[in-house]
Amino acid sequence: MRSKEVGLIALFAVILSLLAFYFHLHYNEVTNESEVTTSPGVEANLTSVENRSWWEGVKVIINYSVSKNHELIPIVKQLIKSQNMKEPFDWVNANIAVLRVAVKLINNGSNPVYYKTTSGCSGSLPYDRVWWATLWEVKKPLGIPRITAEEGAVFPSQTLCTASLNYVKVQPKESVTQEFFYIITRPFKGGVKVAIVIVPEPLSNTEKIIEGTAKVNYSS
Repeated sequence: MRSKEVGLIALFAVILSLLAFYFHLHYNEVTNESEVTTSPGVEANLTSVENRSWWEGVKVIINYSVSKNHELIPIVKQLIKSQNMKEPFDWVNANIAVLRVAVKLINNGSNPVYYKTTSGCSGSLPYDRVWWATLWEVKKPLGIPRITAEEGAVFPSQTLCTASLNYVKVQPKESVTQEFFYIITRPFKGGVKVAIVIVPEPLSNTEKIIEGTAKVNYSS
């Protein structure tokens, strides 16, 4: 490959990285503005209700917020346009917003618990399977949210995870919160679901699954 082509690819990668960084930075700046819609937390219950012992008091809460800030959306559309994806849906000209999902695992019990995870996961917009504009990156994720749409659509980003196995300890009266970002059309109506696997100790064959769900309804 010619040095000029290598330089152009490197420059494009830097531009994508800067756009993605500004996306994260700017979203945090607008989360308290009037065009951001937030949800009350939705608590989830354990899927098993038999004799509770070590997992007593463990729960998950899902919150979400939606932003259509006039400065943020052009950044998002620039990221989409840069992917040059052959999607049947015209995302560049669609009315879009950014959905932020916050997942919180709370241990209100008297025993420490561990959640099973990988070293890290990221949600990205693929570009020629070489460069990615990252929407979110989480180390040791609690679980990857699944978004379903009854009305509207979710941009087809892809999730990449490491293959390693990790156990993260959550002490009694402590919690872990993580954030994930998605591009949606507006209006949007759908749901968010996340499953978290917890164990009493690392490498234990005894595990429980906490499934949290939340309804997303955004009409602005």
